[in-house]
Amino acid sequence: MKLHSLKLSNVRVHQEFELTPHPQFTILTGANGVGKTSVVDAIHMVCMSRSFVTKTDRWLARKPGSTFHIEAIFSSTQRSKVTLECRYDGTAKPPKRFFVNGAPLEKLHQLIGRVPVVVISSEDHELSHEGPAFRRSFMDGFLAQYSPAYLDSLLRFRQVRRQRNALLDQYAQEGMACKEALQPWNEPYAKAVIEIIHARILLIDELEKGLQTQFSALSAQTEAHPTLEYKTFMPDVSPANLPTVDDALSAMDAVFDRELERGLSLIGPHRDELAFGLNGLPLRQYGSQGQHRLFVLALKLAQAVYFHEHHEEPPILILDDVFGNLDDANRSDVISLLHDLGLQVFITSATTALFDSCEALSDQNTTYVTL
Repeated sequence: MKLHSLKLSNVRVHQEFELTPHPQFTILTGANGVGKTSVVDAIHMVCMSRSFVTKTDRWLARKPGSTFHIEAIFSSTQRSKVTLECRYDGTAKPPKRFFVNGAPLEKLHQLIGRVPVVVISSEDHELSHEGPAFRRSFMDGFLAQYSPAYLDSLLRFRQVRRQRNALLDQYAQEGMACKEALQPWNEPYAKAVIEIIHARILLIDELEKGLQTQFSALSAQTEAHPTLEYKTFMPDVSPANLPTVDDALSAMDAVFDRELERGLSLIGPHRDELAFGLNGLPLRQYGSQGQHRLFVLALKLAQAVYFHEHHEEPPILILDDVFGNLDDANRSDVISLLHDLGLQVFITSATTALFDSCEALSDQNTTYVTL
């Protein structure tokens, strides 16, 4: 899918804003505070049902809690044009609603995957610097766009986990044995756990190869070897050694006393880790700032390539305030890769001077928009 047109009303600093982007590169430039990130964040919102900048929808409005409207028309070589809309009214319940070709969506998750989008931003340092929740969110967001079956498993897991946790908490407070009461929930819980973990393991196995390719292309350290390791309740998992439902049930039984004590489910994808490594050492503890930046950039580029190769619709790629941290050679390498992929790319930057040495950018494939 490619964005054909975008209209914003009352989104951050933009009272009214319209954009007709280039099918390949659109570079938004201007001083800080003019609303460059707000434009690309609106694209993400209308595709993914949420902002990549803030967790609070009301801050997207020009006046927090009032109204805003986003309308985006997408075109595709495989499908007819599709119009996605986000309408927000801070006084309504629910305040945020989405529409496809004018028809309202009953559930937000029905939006996910219609127009895949990959974001590379200056905030991505959280992926490698912070705790495992950020990396689990990365995997879930990636797979939810790629696979409706994964999204279904994830939603089912969350629902069953809530029910199971409620029972554990109830019996923990009352001091009662609850194994029998949990039995109806354990099997569906374990099944959803395994579906999610299988999908993550298979993804990470292939994504690691793409990460290594992109990191090598970007890094002057030709011997550097980045790795991804998925850690779950069963050690040494791999595509050749996938856990089973019975494995999950056995692990749940082994930690039952601890679960009852804490009132929480302790086995599942909500507790797993995606470990980043470089040359056999944990990136989080031993990587330099430059290595962190290159690792995450290479990972996100590998994500875009994976989508391009496996999804029926190529993703829209957003690079928000990324190029200022790269040298001329890295900038040219990234632009050349994206040019060869043929993706539609949105870039925000304070200045166009960063792209003067990028030979892959031309008047024929690039539109510069000054805000």
